[in-house]
Amino acid sequence: MNYLNAAALRCPIQGRYPTKDEILYPPRPLFRQGLFKAISAWKKVDYKNWSSKDSSAQHAALQRLMWSVCIVYRVKPPLLKDWGIVDAYFPDKKVITTTSQSIISLLHELAHHLFGESEYHACRWSVWLYQLRFTSAMEQLVWKNHTLVKPSSK
Repeated sequence: MNYLNAAALRCPIQGRYPTKDEILYPPRPLFRQGLFKAISAWKKVDYKNWSSKDSSAQHAALQRLMWSVCIVYRVKPPLLKDWGIVDAYFPDKKVITTTSQSIISLLHELAHHLFGESEYHACRWSVWLYQLRFTSAMEQLVWKNHTLVKPSSK
């Protein structure tokens, strides 16, 4: 189906978040054919001037990104609700909640929808995808434990 079967051989202890080294360990995950093309098409329409868009425009754009990915993976997209208490995927309700309009957080929660509860697989899929398709934005982030965040301004 995808990279998950091979990556399971290196899967860290279940129930804990993977380290940066575990997330970035080569080889990169395999992505379904057509995913990069779908993200490139989304970027042409929705990613321009991302930081200057208001939160409702970003939410609508994230919704379209999620739909594009789900079409490639041939799954029904979950409902995206913003301003939740946490960034999370609720599999019983097929709902993703976000605390901000973060592309990488959306990709991470969407990975849970696509592949299940494994933090290892969700982190690897979303981080690798983000670094391959959003290279300039990735360069602006720093690692904080297993997540990528904007550097704190001092």
